Amino acid sequence: MHPSESWLATASAALDHHPPIPATALAHAQVARRICHDRFADSANRYLYLGLRWEVEALEVLAARDWAEAIKGLRIACGAYRLARHCGRGTWIERAGGRGVRRCMAMGVYALGAG
Repeated sequence: MHPSESWLATASAALDHHPPIPATALAHAQVARRICHDRFADSANRYLYLGLRWEVEALEVLAARDWAEAIKGLRIACGAYRLARHCGRGTWIERAGGRGVRRCMAMGVYALGAG
């Protein structure tokens, strides 16, 4: 396993142990982004990183209650996670990408309900 994969696995696992609510999701996503910053080996890792990055940005905007921008960021993050899931087929990245998609969808539902 390439070192970037272990950083991404750690970050993704850390995010999945917390409920998808704005108060905690942002802090955990920021930690995940710091763990992974610029440390990817291939396209699957890169897309997973980009998903994490856009998820953090969307959560920051969501915390500021800009619902439309948050939904846009969550859509981009969800797309990156879907690409990671596709490129990482048969690996842990496929599962992490799937969990990222579910997190973004849950936060999108929250934003739509709150906005």
